[in-house]
Amino acid sequence: ILFIITFLFFLFRMNKVWGDSSKQVPCVRSNQLVQKLQRANETTWNLIGTLALEKGQVNVAKDSFSRSLTFNRQNTTAIVKLAYIFRKFHEPRKAIEILNSAIRAGNEKEEIWSSMGHSHLILGEYKSAFDSYQKALILAKSPKVPDLWYGIGLLYHACGCDEQAESAFTGLLKIDPHYYAQTEVLFLLGIIYRNQAKYQLSIKSFEFVLQNLPPTISEFEIWYEIGILHQESDNFEGARVALERSLKYKQNDPNILTRLGWLYLTCGSIEDKETGIQYLNASLSIDEKNGYAHYLLGRAYLDRKQFIEATEKFKVALFYDATNADIWCCLGVLYYVVDQKLDSLQSFIRAIRLNYSLAENWFNLGLLYESCSQLTDALNSYTRASEIDPTSPASIRKRSMFIPRQSDENENMKNPILPSISKPKEDKKLKIVMPDLVIPSPFI
Repeated sequence: ILFIITFLFFLFRMNKVWGDSSKQVPCVRSNQLVQKLQRANETTWNLIGTLALEKGQVNVAKDSFSRSLTFNRQNTTAIVKLAYIFRKFHEPRKAIEILNSAIRAGNEKEEIWSSMGHSHLILGEYKSAFDSYQKALILAKSPKVPDLWYGIGLLYHACGCDEQAESAFTGLLKIDPHYYAQTEVLFLLGIIYRNQAKYQLSIKSFEFVLQNLPPTISEFEIWYEIGILHQESDNFEGARVALERSLKYKQNDPNILTRLGWLYLTCGSIEDKETGIQYLNASLSIDEKNGYAHYLLGRAYLDRKQFIEATEKFKVALFYDATNADIWCCLGVLYYVVDQKLDSLQSFIRAIRLNYSLAENWFNLGLLYESCSQLTDALNSYTRASEIDPTSPASIRKRSMFIPRQSDENENMKNPILPSISKPKEDKKLKIVMPDLVIPSPFI
């Protein structure tokens, strides 16, 4: 009887186990089906978001990527796309928040850190951007990631590190010659080449951009940059054509008017100089605080021997730019010509303090000392001018040899020398020292 009871109990237990296992099979299959359905929903919402973003339906895209994240909080595509939307609409802090949430949850992928770098870059947080790009390079399966190098190039360009920026941008175009932001990259390369005095490469870059203008760059910007390049390479006719072309787009731009005034003043003919004065006056009518335009007008009036007008313009120019040695030197020449020798001496000394290496100023100081019979001081000044600029005009070298003979011959060498009219300067960004990235770029 005991044996029969034990056997029946055993059969009962086995039946229960078999019953439970038969119930578990549909349960496992059901879980797998749910997971597949969730992945399908996740993928579908990502596709909807991507299509909406391409169509410019930002709110739909944002909602779609948010829904995708409800099925998978670590969906890298949705996180990166949402961060992009926040950056595009001037909310980089929100982008950083969602990226940080993903990183804290363990999602440390190259795309996440690269997007983090872009967000910090927009905020001007260059050190954080650098660190993010560094981590992205370490995590990347391959360093040949165009978007990553685009961000790195922008970072170096923003910091004024032109060599590293050039390396990043040129390498990007080697990785992907048809990169979606190709024209923007070439525009930035044009500016970098201009800063490096590679004028022909810069012009080629801008000409390509001109033929393939993206919506983010105007034709005015390109013609203006080409005009600057021709100026820098002393191609005055090319600069004139390009700047007048850009003036058609912005007729009241004081920078273009000032540059055109500079061009016409340095061309030589009387008619051109009159045109230059008109452009400068037009520039000042728009921006009366343009110190450089006042300085150029002072030069023009001095050349025409309109000393009262020239003095007024130089003083106004100094009011806006009191540390410009060229203006002080020109003012010293003016006082020398009208025989105000003490004022001339003070102006030359001020110019020397501001720029010790201005050869023209030392020569003019020598002339002033010579006119006052201070021959030792005059000889020292002429010698200093020759030492600073060994290629200085022959009159400087001859004058230093001529002084000891005390002759009144060669009166033409007693005319003061004005400093060359410097080209208008672009506002340069403060260069930030940035180290090279630890991971070598794939195109060096």
